[in-house]
This record gives sequence, C-alpha cells and structure tokens, in this order.
Amino acid sequence: HECESCNGSGEQTCRFCGGTHFLSAMGGETDALFLEGIGKDCPVCNDDGVEVCNACAGTGVVFKWSPPSLSRNHTGSFHP
Repeated sequence: HECESCNGSGEQTCRFCGGTHFLSAMGGETDALFLEGIGKDCPVCNDDGVEVCNACAGTGVVFKWSPPSLSRNHTGSFHP
C-alpha cells in the first residue's frame, strides 16, 4: 500500500528545520533546541528541506499485515 505519511514519495518535510534548509529559533518541531546553531545549514536534511519518511523508511510503501488467527487443534493447544 502507498505510504499515507509521504503519499508514496518516500520523503517528508524536515522536522528539524521545517523545510527552510537552515536552523532557526522558530519552526520545526524542536524550536529552541538548536539556539547555538541558528542560521546554520540543517544537519538533518542536508540543505534540501526534506528527510526520509519515518513511516515507510523512504520506500514509499507500507505493508499491511495481520497475524494469523489462532485456533485449537485436536489436543486442545493453540497453533497458528
């Protein structure tokens, strides 16, 4: 199935710089954590504003899987 987080692209907006390519005191999910790095290139997205999608590990695809159902066999124990 196509990854819903990145719409199958395998990439998402960088969570550290918010896609701006550089660190600032505002934006991203880490706001003030990089105060000493303000104005520097983002070390996470390598200056392109995107990073690998965490949900699909950059593949663009997520596999849906269900564990097999368990049923009792003739001895009363469970087997898949």
